[in-house]
Amino acid sequence: MLKTLKNLKNLKNLNNLKNSKNLSHIFRFSVLNVKKLYLLFIPPIYFVSMYTAMNLQY
Repeated sequence: MLKTLKNLKNLKNLNNLKNSKNLSHIFRFSVLNVKKLYLLFIPPIYFVSMYTAMNLQY
């Protein structure tokens, strides 16, 4: 009986490890996606700000 309880506990720990691994993977994936979006959005914003700055100068 005690042995089975121990085994169950070990299984639970393994599952927790798996879940945390998945979470970290998902997190890493989302961070990469955010970086991609960031890189996509920087150029237009940059050009618009440059354009407005040039227009403000004159």
